[in-house]
Amino acid sequence: NPSNETAVIRPDGSRFPAISAQSMADMRGNAQLGPDAAYHVLNNLMCMQDIGINLINTTAAFEFDGSFGRHPANNIDACHFSLDAARLLGLTLQGWIAYPYEGEGATHQANALFGGSYTKTGFGQKEFALAHADNAAWQYERWGDNYLIGADGSVILDTEDTRGWMRVDFNARHRLSDKSKEDFRAFLRDQYGRIEALNEAWGTDFAGFDCPEFNSLDPEAGAVDDHGYAGYRVKGILFEEWNQPLSDLDEFRLKERISDYRTFLDAVSSRVPGARIHLRTEGANYPVTVDPLTERSHLRHTFYSALRCGIDGELLPKSGLLHSCSDYTTLPYT
Repeated sequence: NPSNETAVIRPDGSRFPAISAQSMADMRGNAQLGPDAAYHVLNNLMCMQDIGINLINTTAAFEFDGSFGRHPANNIDACHFSLDAARLLGLTLQGWIAYPYEGEGATHQANALFGGSYTKTGFGQKEFALAHADNAAWQYERWGDNYLIGADGSVILDTEDTRGWMRVDFNARHRLSDKSKEDFRAFLRDQYGRIEALNEAWGTDFAGFDCPEFNSLDPEAGAVDDHGYAGYRVKGILFEEWNQPLSDLDEFRLKERISDYRTFLDAVSSRVPGARIHLRTEGANYPVTVDPLTERSHLRHTFYSALRCGIDGELLPKSGLLHSCSDYTTLPYT
Protein backbone atom coordinates (compact mmCIF):
# COMPACT_ATOMS: atom_id res chain seq x y z
CA ASN A 1 0.00 0.00 0.00
CA PRO A 2 2.02 3.02 -1.19
CA SER A 3 -0.18 5.44 0.78
CA ASN A 4 0.47 3.70 4.11
CA GLU A 5 1.76 6.43 6.41
CA THR A 6 2.82 4.13 9.24
CA ALA A 7 6.22 2.96 8.11
CA VAL A 8 9.60 2.17 9.60
CA ILE A 9 12.74 3.55 7.98
CA ARG A 10 15.26 0.90 6.94
CA PRO A 11 19.03 1.54 7.20
CA ASP A 12 19.16 2.36 3.49
CA GLY A 13 16.49 5.06 3.97
CA SER A 14 13.65 3.15 2.34
CA ARG A 15 10.21 3.07 3.96
CA PHE A 16 8.53 -0.22 4.82
CA PRO A 17 5.05 -0.71 6.33
CA ALA A 18 5.17 -1.09 10.10
CA ILE A 19 4.15 -4.55 11.31
CA SER A 20 3.77 -4.34 15.04
CA ALA A 21 3.68 -6.69 18.01
CA GLN A 22 3.77 -6.11 21.73
CA SER A 23 6.70 -7.16 23.85
CA MET A 24 5.50 -7.98 27.35
CA ALA A 25 8.94 -8.29 28.91
CA ASP A 26 7.82 -5.66 31.40
CA MET A 27 4.73 -7.58 32.48
CA ARG A 28 4.60 -11.29 31.72
CA GLY A 29 7.47 -12.11 29.39
CA ASN A 30 10.33 -12.33 31.85
CA ALA A 31 10.76 -14.33 35.04
CA GLN A 32 7.25 -15.75 34.72
CA LEU A 33 8.47 -17.83 31.76
CA GLY A 34 11.40 -19.36 33.60
CA PRO A 35 14.59 -18.58 35.49
CA ASP A 36 16.50 -17.30 32.43
CA ALA A 37 14.62 -14.10 31.67
CA ALA A 38 17.33 -12.74 29.35
CA TYR A 39 17.00 -15.81 27.14
CA HIS A 40 13.22 -15.51 26.91
CA VAL A 41 13.29 -11.78 26.17
CA LEU A 42 15.83 -12.21 23.37
CA ASN A 43 14.20 -15.35 22.01
CA ASN A 44 10.78 -13.65 21.83
CA LEU A 45 12.19 -10.63 20.02
CA MET A 46 14.08 -12.77 17.51
CA CYS A 47 11.01 -14.94 16.90
CA MET A 48 9.03 -11.79 16.17
CA GLN A 49 11.72 -10.62 13.80
CA ASP A 50 11.79 -13.96 12.00
CA ILE A 51 8.12 -13.66 11.03
CA GLY A 52 8.39 -10.08 9.80
CA ILE A 53 7.66 -7.94 12.88
CA ASN A 54 9.59 -4.66 12.63
CA LEU A 55 7.93 -2.44 15.25
CA ILE A 56 7.84 -3.24 18.96
CA ASN A 57 5.53 -1.64 21.47
CA THR A 58 5.50 -2.29 25.19
CA THR A 59 2.98 -2.33 27.97
CA ALA A 60 5.36 -0.28 30.17
CA ALA A 61 3.22 -1.90 32.78
CA PHE A 62 2.04 -0.42 36.01
CA GLU A 63 5.33 0.74 37.53
CA PHE A 64 8.02 1.34 34.99
CA ASP A 65 10.21 3.02 37.60
CA GLY A 66 11.53 -0.16 39.21
CA SER A 67 9.35 0.72 42.21
CA PHE A 68 12.40 2.09 44.02
CA GLY A 69 12.43 -0.68 46.57
CA ARG A 70 8.69 -1.13 46.98
CA HIS A 71 8.41 -4.19 44.72
CA PRO A 72 10.82 -6.55 42.94
CA ALA A 73 12.31 -4.85 39.89
CA ASN A 74 12.14 -7.89 37.58
CA ASN A 75 9.65 -6.21 35.28
CA ILE A 76 11.45 -2.92 34.83
CA ASP A 77 14.84 -4.57 34.37
CA ALA A 78 13.38 -6.85 31.71
CA CYS A 79 11.62 -3.90 30.05
CA HIS A 80 14.80 -1.83 29.77
CA PHE A 81 16.79 -4.87 28.62
CA SER A 82 14.22 -5.62 25.91
CA LEU A 83 14.28 -2.05 24.59
CA ASP A 84 18.07 -2.05 24.42
CA ALA A 85 17.99 -5.45 22.71
CA ALA A 86 15.37 -4.29 20.20
CA ARG A 87 17.66 -1.45 19.15
CA LEU A 88 20.59 -3.85 18.60
CA LEU A 89 18.36 -6.20 16.60
CA GLY A 90 17.14 -3.36 14.38
CA LEU A 91 13.58 -3.41 15.67
CA THR A 92 11.97 0.05 15.79
CA LEU A 93 10.26 1.04 19.07
CA GLN A 94 6.95 2.73 19.61
CA GLY A 95 7.66 5.52 22.09
CA TRP A 96 5.71 5.63 25.29
CA ILE A 97 4.45 7.71 28.16
CA ALA A 98 2.85 5.33 30.67
CA TYR A 99 0.52 2.43 31.29
CA PRO A 100 -1.85 3.04 32.84
CA TYR A 101 -1.96 6.83 32.60
CA GLU A 102 -3.45 7.12 36.08
CA GLY A 103 -0.88 4.81 37.72
CA GLU A 104 1.10 6.21 40.63
CA GLY A 105 4.34 4.88 39.12
CA ALA A 106 4.52 8.08 37.07
CA THR A 107 4.95 10.31 40.09
CA HIS A 108 7.34 7.88 41.83
CA GLN A 109 9.63 7.83 38.81
CA ALA A 110 9.56 11.58 38.23
CA ASN A 111 10.40 12.24 41.87
CA ALA A 112 13.23 9.70 41.94
CA LEU A 113 14.80 10.81 38.65
CA PHE A 114 14.37 14.56 38.93
CA GLY A 115 14.12 15.21 42.67
CA GLY A 116 10.53 16.37 42.34
CA SER A 117 7.73 16.36 44.88
CA TYR A 118 4.86 15.19 42.67
CA THR A 119 1.93 13.44 44.34
CA LYS A 120 -0.52 11.04 42.75
CA THR A 121 -3.41 13.41 42.16
CA GLY A 122 -5.33 11.78 39.33
CA PHE A 123 -6.99 12.94 36.14
CA GLY A 124 -7.24 16.63 35.41
CA GLN A 125 -4.40 17.60 37.71
CA LYS A 126 -1.61 19.65 36.15
CA GLU A 127 1.21 18.20 38.21
CA PHE A 128 0.23 14.66 37.17
CA ALA A 129 0.58 15.61 33.48
CA LEU A 130 3.91 17.32 34.25
CA ALA A 131 5.21 14.13 35.89
CA HIS A 132 4.32 12.22 32.72
CA ALA A 133 6.20 14.83 30.69
CA ASP A 134 9.34 14.38 32.80
CA ASN A 135 9.20 10.62 32.40
CA ALA A 136 8.49 10.68 28.67
CA ALA A 137 11.43 13.04 28.13
CA TRP A 138 13.76 10.77 30.13
CA GLN A 139 12.63 7.73 28.16
CA TYR A 140 13.07 9.61 24.88
CA GLU A 141 16.60 10.59 25.84
CA ARG A 142 17.51 6.93 26.36
CA TRP A 143 15.62 5.22 23.51
CA GLY A 144 14.26 8.01 21.29
CA ASP A 145 16.87 7.45 18.58
CA ASN A 146 14.98 4.23 17.84
CA TYR A 147 11.40 5.55 18.14
CA LEU A 148 8.85 5.32 15.36
CA ILE A 149 8.54 8.68 13.61
CA GLY A 150 5.31 9.52 11.79
CA ALA A 151 5.28 10.46 8.11
CA ASP A 152 4.62 14.04 9.21
CA GLY A 153 7.70 14.01 11.47
CA SER A 154 5.74 13.39 14.67
CA VAL A 155 7.43 11.58 17.53
CA ILE A 156 4.67 9.17 18.52
CA LEU A 157 4.35 8.63 22.29
CA ASP A 158 2.04 5.85 23.44
CA THR A 159 -0.11 5.88 26.56
CA GLU A 160 -2.83 3.51 27.64
CA ASP A 161 -5.57 5.67 29.08
CA THR A 162 -9.00 4.04 28.99
CA ARG A 163 -10.65 5.94 31.88
CA GLY A 164 -13.29 3.23 32.01
CA TRP A 165 -13.05 -0.51 32.10
CA MET A 166 -14.19 -3.56 30.17
CA ARG A 167 -15.62 -7.08 30.15
CA VAL A 168 -17.64 -7.96 33.26
CA ASP A 169 -17.39 -4.47 34.75
CA PHE A 170 -18.36 -2.92 31.47
CA ASN A 171 -20.35 -0.04 32.95
CA ALA A 172 -17.65 1.30 35.25
CA ARG A 173 -15.87 4.64 35.05
CA HIS A 174 -12.58 5.46 36.73
CA ARG A 175 -13.07 7.41 39.92
CA LEU A 176 -12.71 11.18 40.18
CA SER A 177 -10.27 13.02 42.40
CA ASP A 178 -11.62 15.62 44.82
CA LYS A 179 -10.17 18.30 42.54
CA SER A 180 -12.00 16.78 39.54
CA LYS A 181 -15.28 16.92 41.45
CA GLU A 182 -14.63 20.58 42.22
CA ASP A 183 -13.80 21.24 38.56
CA PHE A 184 -16.98 19.43 37.50
CA ARG A 185 -19.08 21.81 39.57
CA ALA A 186 -17.29 24.74 37.91
CA PHE A 187 -17.98 23.12 34.52
CA LEU A 188 -21.71 22.96 35.34
CA ARG A 189 -21.77 26.66 36.30
CA ASP A 190 -20.23 27.55 32.95
CA GLN A 191 -22.36 25.04 31.02
CA TYR A 192 -25.73 26.12 32.34
CA GLY A 193 -25.15 29.71 33.43
CA ARG A 194 -28.30 29.77 35.58
CA ILE A 195 -29.28 27.32 38.30
CA GLU A 196 -32.82 27.27 36.87
CA ALA A 197 -31.48 25.87 33.59
CA LEU A 198 -29.60 23.10 35.38
CA ASN A 199 -32.61 22.25 37.56
CA GLU A 200 -34.84 22.00 34.49
CA ALA A 201 -32.40 19.71 32.68
CA TRP A 202 -31.66 17.54 35.71
CA GLY A 203 -35.02 17.54 37.48
CA THR A 204 -33.35 18.92 40.62
CA ASP A 205 -34.18 21.78 42.96
CA PHE A 206 -30.84 23.34 43.89
CA ALA A 207 -31.37 26.78 45.44
CA GLY A 208 -28.33 28.20 43.64
CA PHE A 209 -24.79 27.52 42.51
CA ASP A 210 -23.61 28.80 45.88
CA CYS A 211 -25.92 26.66 48.01
CA PRO A 212 -24.39 23.96 50.25
CA GLU A 213 -26.15 21.13 48.38
CA PHE A 214 -24.62 22.11 45.04
CA ASN A 215 -21.19 22.86 46.49
CA SER A 216 -21.08 19.36 47.99
CA LEU A 217 -22.38 17.67 44.82
CA ASP A 218 -20.58 14.34 44.42
CA PRO A 219 -21.20 12.47 41.14
CA GLU A 220 -20.17 9.22 42.78
CA ALA A 221 -22.75 9.41 45.57
CA GLY A 222 -24.95 6.32 45.26
CA ALA A 223 -22.71 4.67 42.66
CA VAL A 224 -21.81 1.04 43.34
CA ASP A 225 -18.25 -0.16 43.72
CA ASP A 226 -17.45 -1.99 40.48
CA HIS A 227 -14.02 -3.66 40.74
CA GLY A 228 -12.75 -0.52 42.46
CA TYR A 229 -14.40 1.82 39.96
CA ALA A 230 -17.68 3.72 40.03
CA GLY A 231 -20.71 1.93 38.61
CA TYR A 232 -23.81 4.01 37.80
CA ARG A 233 -26.28 1.27 36.86
CA VAL A 234 -28.42 1.99 39.93
CA LYS A 235 -32.01 3.10 39.49
CA GLY A 236 -33.08 6.28 41.21
CA ILE A 237 -29.70 7.88 41.93
CA LEU A 238 -28.92 11.36 40.60
CA PHE A 239 -26.23 10.09 38.21
CA GLU A 240 -27.79 7.11 36.48
CA GLU A 241 -26.87 5.49 33.16
CA TRP A 242 -28.17 7.48 30.18
CA ASN A 243 -29.60 10.40 32.14
CA GLN A 244 -28.60 14.05 31.69
CA PRO A 245 -26.42 14.42 34.82
CA LEU A 246 -24.27 11.45 33.78
CA SER A 247 -24.09 12.73 30.19
CA ASP A 248 -22.81 16.05 31.55
CA LEU A 249 -20.26 14.20 33.65
CA ASP A 250 -19.03 12.28 30.60
CA GLU A 251 -18.72 15.50 28.60
CA PHE A 252 -16.70 16.99 31.45
CA ARG A 253 -14.47 13.91 31.52
CA LEU A 254 -13.81 14.27 27.79
CA LYS A 255 -12.77 17.91 28.22
CA GLU A 256 -10.66 16.96 31.23
CA ARG A 257 -8.86 14.36 29.08
CA ILE A 258 -8.13 16.99 26.41
CA SER A 259 -6.82 19.35 29.09
CA ASP A 260 -4.56 16.58 30.47
CA TYR A 261 -3.05 15.88 27.07
CA ARG A 262 -2.58 19.55 26.22
CA THR A 263 -0.76 20.16 29.51
CA PHE A 264 1.44 17.12 28.87
CA LEU A 265 2.34 18.09 25.30
CA ASP A 266 2.99 21.72 26.21
CA ALA A 267 5.43 20.53 28.87
CA VAL A 268 7.18 17.83 26.84
CA SER A 269 7.41 19.52 23.43
CA SER A 270 10.66 21.39 24.16
CA ARG A 271 12.35 18.12 25.12
CA VAL A 272 10.67 15.86 22.57
CA PRO A 273 10.19 18.02 19.46
CA GLY A 274 7.17 17.01 17.41
CA ALA A 275 5.64 14.90 20.20
CA ARG A 276 2.10 13.67 19.69
CA ILE A 277 0.06 11.06 21.54
CA HIS A 278 -0.88 7.59 20.42
CA LEU A 279 -3.92 6.70 22.53
CA ARG A 280 -4.29 3.05 23.48
CA THR A 281 -7.48 1.82 25.14
CA GLU A 282 -9.14 -1.41 26.18
CA GLY A 283 -12.66 -2.39 25.18
CA ALA A 284 -13.58 -1.07 21.70
CA ASN A 285 -13.18 2.59 22.63
CA TYR A 286 -12.23 4.11 19.30
CA PRO A 287 -12.92 7.88 18.99
CA VAL A 288 -15.43 7.63 16.17
CA THR A 289 -18.70 9.48 15.60
CA VAL A 290 -21.77 7.26 15.95
CA ASP A 291 -25.47 8.16 15.98
CA PRO A 292 -26.58 7.22 19.52
CA LEU A 293 -30.05 6.36 18.19
CA THR A 294 -28.79 3.85 15.65
CA GLU A 295 -30.63 0.53 15.61
CA ARG A 296 -27.39 -1.38 14.98
CA SER A 297 -26.37 -2.86 18.31
CA HIS A 298 -22.63 -3.00 17.56
CA LEU A 299 -22.61 0.71 16.77
CA ARG A 300 -24.56 1.48 19.94
CA HIS A 301 -21.93 -0.49 21.81
CA THR A 302 -19.20 1.63 20.22
CA PHE A 303 -21.01 4.85 21.13
CA TYR A 304 -21.62 3.87 24.73
CA SER A 305 -18.19 2.39 25.29
CA ALA A 306 -16.53 5.60 24.12
CA LEU A 307 -18.96 7.77 26.08
CA ARG A 308 -18.19 6.18 29.43
CA CYS A 309 -14.45 6.54 28.79
CA GLY A 310 -14.59 10.25 28.04
CA ILE A 311 -13.84 9.74 24.34
CA ASP A 312 -15.72 11.08 21.34
CA GLY A 313 -15.25 11.20 17.58
CA GLU A 314 -15.36 14.97 17.20
CA LEU A 315 -13.65 17.03 19.90
CA LEU A 316 -10.83 14.61 20.68
CA PRO A 317 -9.58 14.20 17.08
CA LYS A 318 -10.12 17.91 16.38
CA SER A 319 -7.95 18.81 19.36
CA GLY A 320 -4.88 17.93 17.28
CA LEU A 321 -3.31 16.21 20.29
CA LEU A 322 -3.57 12.64 18.98
CA HIS A 323 -1.51 11.09 16.23
CA SER A 324 -3.26 7.72 16.22
CA CYS A 325 -5.22 5.22 18.31
CA SER A 326 -5.34 1.50 19.01
CA ASP A 327 -7.52 -0.75 21.14
CA TYR A 328 -7.50 -4.17 22.72
CA THR A 329 -10.09 -6.57 21.35
CA THR A 330 -12.20 -7.54 24.34
CA LEU A 331 -15.10 -9.80 25.24
CA PRO A 332 -17.97 -7.56 24.07
CA TYR A 333 -16.71 -7.74 20.49
CA THR A 334 -15.46 -11.32 20.26
